[in-house]
Amino acid sequence: LGLVLITGTVFGYLKFTNQTVGVNITESLPQTVFLVKHGMPFSKGDMSQFTYNADDEKFLTDGSRIIKIVAGIPGNVINFEGSDFFIIGVNFGKAKEVSRTGKSLTKNISKTLSEDEYFVFTPHPDSFDSRYIHMGYISNSQIVGKVVRAW
Repeated sequence: LGLVLITGTVFGYLKFTNQTVGVNITESLPQTVFLVKHGMPFSKGDMSQFTYNADDEKFLTDGSRIIKIVAGIPGNVINFEGSDFFIIGVNFGKAKEVSRTGKSLTKNISKTLSEDEYFVFTPHPDSFDSRYIHMGYISNSQIVGKVVRAW
């Protein structure tokens, strides 16, 4: 009964404060449980939760909620040179041609991010993020909120 009361109190508080709990089930981020602060502003380097807009390849279910690090913000220049990708001239790593599940990956396009675009990323080599056109650049309309580590 005590655990039920504590759980109910925690989830009641989260709903009242416009927050939810997010759980990462992949290896892309070392943490497992996150607090998602809906509508809270974020900055470059912060983690954010957003909804995935599936492309024709449907790597994930349309509308899936994903947590990534905001690595590129409006005005930043994103360049792809071979398999390497750069954000404002800093090498962030490589884009792969094939996912670890064997699906073909297409790297994203080089561009300057518009007022409504973000490049999301995690440093894990198998991360599915904005380096691939299948994820794309993330728009404000996809953003759920800022994410902080719970544990």
